Amino acid sequence: MKVECQHCGYMEHVDPHIGPKLWAFCIAFGLLLLGKAFFFDSWSVFLQVCLCMVLGFIALVVSSDEIASINKLDHYCPQCGNRAWRIRL
Repeated sequence: MKVECQHCGYMEHVDPHIGPKLWAFCIAFGLLLLGKAFFFDSWSVFLQVCLCMVLGFIALVVSSDEIASINKLDHYCPQCGNRAWRIRL
């Protein structure tokens, strides 16, 4: 995974610790709920679970900058000295 300084654009490669695990858990749990809602509940519950999965995905994408900043909180940019990082996929 690469992170980019939000101020100067310096890019650095980091080892992801929580990101892929968080995404995998969210996908697996969402698919489990989606299957349960589809096979055992009504159509409205299925649509609600789909909506929650889409909103959860959007929330993870929107908060990716904050997750990167938390991961790199104690690390300063070698070029400009700031600590604001952005995830680059």
